[in-house]
Amino acid sequence: MLMLHDPMGLPPLLTRQELIDRIFRATKLVQRMQNAGWIKPLPDLGSRESYFARDDAYKALDRILQGERPPRLPSEPKLQGPEMDL
Repeated sequence: MLMLHDPMGLPPLLTRQELIDRIFRATKLVQRMQNAGWIKPLPDLGSRESYFARDDAYKALDRILQGERPPRLPSEPKLQGPEMDL
């Protein structure tokens, strides 16, 4: 999907920190989404920073708003009881 006008005023490429600061507000959530393949860093753009496509971030946000949650990271302990961890 090509957006000519972005409703949030975001640039077409975002760093991981911009994803956290401007959209998702949680480092762990961004880590989980990346591990699940919901967002993927773009190929090397000649920078030390990883960049992500704005459209992929919006697709991941849409999944969250529809009630879907990315799976926990392999390094996270298993939950006991109902999964209410975000």
